[in-house]
Amino acid sequence: MTTKELYEQAVHQYCEQFCDLMWEDSRVYDIDFWVSGNIGGIICIADYWFNFNTIKEVVDKGIDRDTVFEWYDYNLNGGDINLHNYWKGVRDKDIKIVDKKKEFEAKLDEIMAKIYEQDCWITPEYEQIRMFIYARLAPRDYSKTKQITKTDTSKTIDDLESI
Repeated sequence: MTTKELYEQAVHQYCEQFCDLMWEDSRVYDIDFWVSGNIGGIICIADYWFNFNTIKEVVDKGIDRDTVFEWYDYNLNGGDINLHNYWKGVRDKDIKIVDKKKEFEAKLDEIMAKIYEQDCWITPEYEQIRMFIYARLAPRDYSKTKQITKTDTSKTIDDLESI
């Protein structure tokens, strides 16, 4: 048996177990429903679309069907939390948007205030020093990022994956 055949066999076994967990019937799984025939990519099962990583995670971790379908509906309605974190109890209230640029500029102003307080700069060069520090230390990506600020949930987040 080739490596590809072994892989496809493992994928099919995962999908059958997944369907048994979600619908109590592996007959809803059809090998022909992989998008573009790419076995192990994205599949449509009973009008739901899943990528193989999700299927594998559900089977490996034993995530219950109610959580999977809640997470699926949450994402259909504009949610943006991966299954692992959703299963661990992370919800929208636990996420805040952080603006890296504002955070960096606040730190830069703090550094420049310390320089100013110590009188170790010459007034005309103050802005040049500030620009130099800014150019050398500024983050390259100013896009807003998400951070988890875990609040009141009973589950712990020991091994959070990226959001």
